Amino acid sequence: MSHDCIEYGIYYVYIPRNRSLDYDSEVRYDVSVTCTDGRQPSDEGHLMFYVIKNIPPEFTDLPREEILPQQSTSSDFTIPIVVTDADTATTSLSYAINCEPSASCPFSWTTTSTGADIKTTVDFSTIQVPAFDIHVTVNDGDTTVGSNVLSVYVENINDIPVFANAESDLKIGVEENTAVGTLLYTYFTTDLDSVDVVTYSWTPTTNSYFDIDSASGQISTVAEFDYDNLFYVGFATSFRFVVRATDTKDTATTTVTISIVNVNDVPTLSNTHYVLNDTENV
Repeated sequence: MSHDCIEYGIYYVYIPRNRSLDYDSEVRYDVSVTCTDGRQPSDEGHLMFYVIKNIPPEFTDLPREEILPQQSTSSDFTIPIVVTDADTATTSLSYAINCEPSASCPFSWTTTSTGADIKTTVDFSTIQVPAFDIHVTVNDGDTTVGSNVLSVYVENINDIPVFANAESDLKIGVEENTAVGTLLYTYFTTDLDSVDVVTYSWTPTTNSYFDIDSASGQISTVAEFDYDNLFYVGFATSFRFVVRATDTKDTATTTVTISIVNVNDVPTLSNTHYVLNDTENV
């Protein structure tokens, strides 16, 4: 310890800036103070300093586990964390909180008068990660406690349908004048959730020549079409669709382009018979 004179006749004993007190190393300090003016006999006094042991903060509910259902956990769902400190106001505590995996962490946090609130930031129906570890440390200005872990498990994660036979951009050519109802292609999907029923759709939904069956995934013609009639008036002969397979919770997408193929038309006579008249011997 050191001393300094702040004003005439008044001295202070203080702890140097680069030193700190450690209860476990030293509980009491005895300080002798001698006052002299260099001429009269000196006077001496004694000070005793006792170091009070800091009581660190304490988590009352960590570590622990929480299970959140994927399909029913909404954004802004709150998980409270409670911290107590016998010799420091809880509002004076500071926290460090981080989440693993950090790249897809769907949580935020705010401090409260009793600790901290962990809150979901998204609807969990979009989450495909099965578990998160939230690491929490708390400091009262002297002692850091933690990190303690809140483990969050996501329950009943829906398996997204997967196209089993679809190329990334399927291309189908169909000849002009193909009969109505001709099957062009059938999509198949797999879904690990065996109870899920997958339905199919596509966009744009408004076209005059093709349709996809919502239950079977079959693409068929729904009207006759002639390449020449379309091409020469400037109508499209190629159609691109975004195909969706959904199990009501999640959706898989792919694309398909259907092109009408021009077929050489066989020449035909406009009349069934012809009469030619000519004069003989001319």
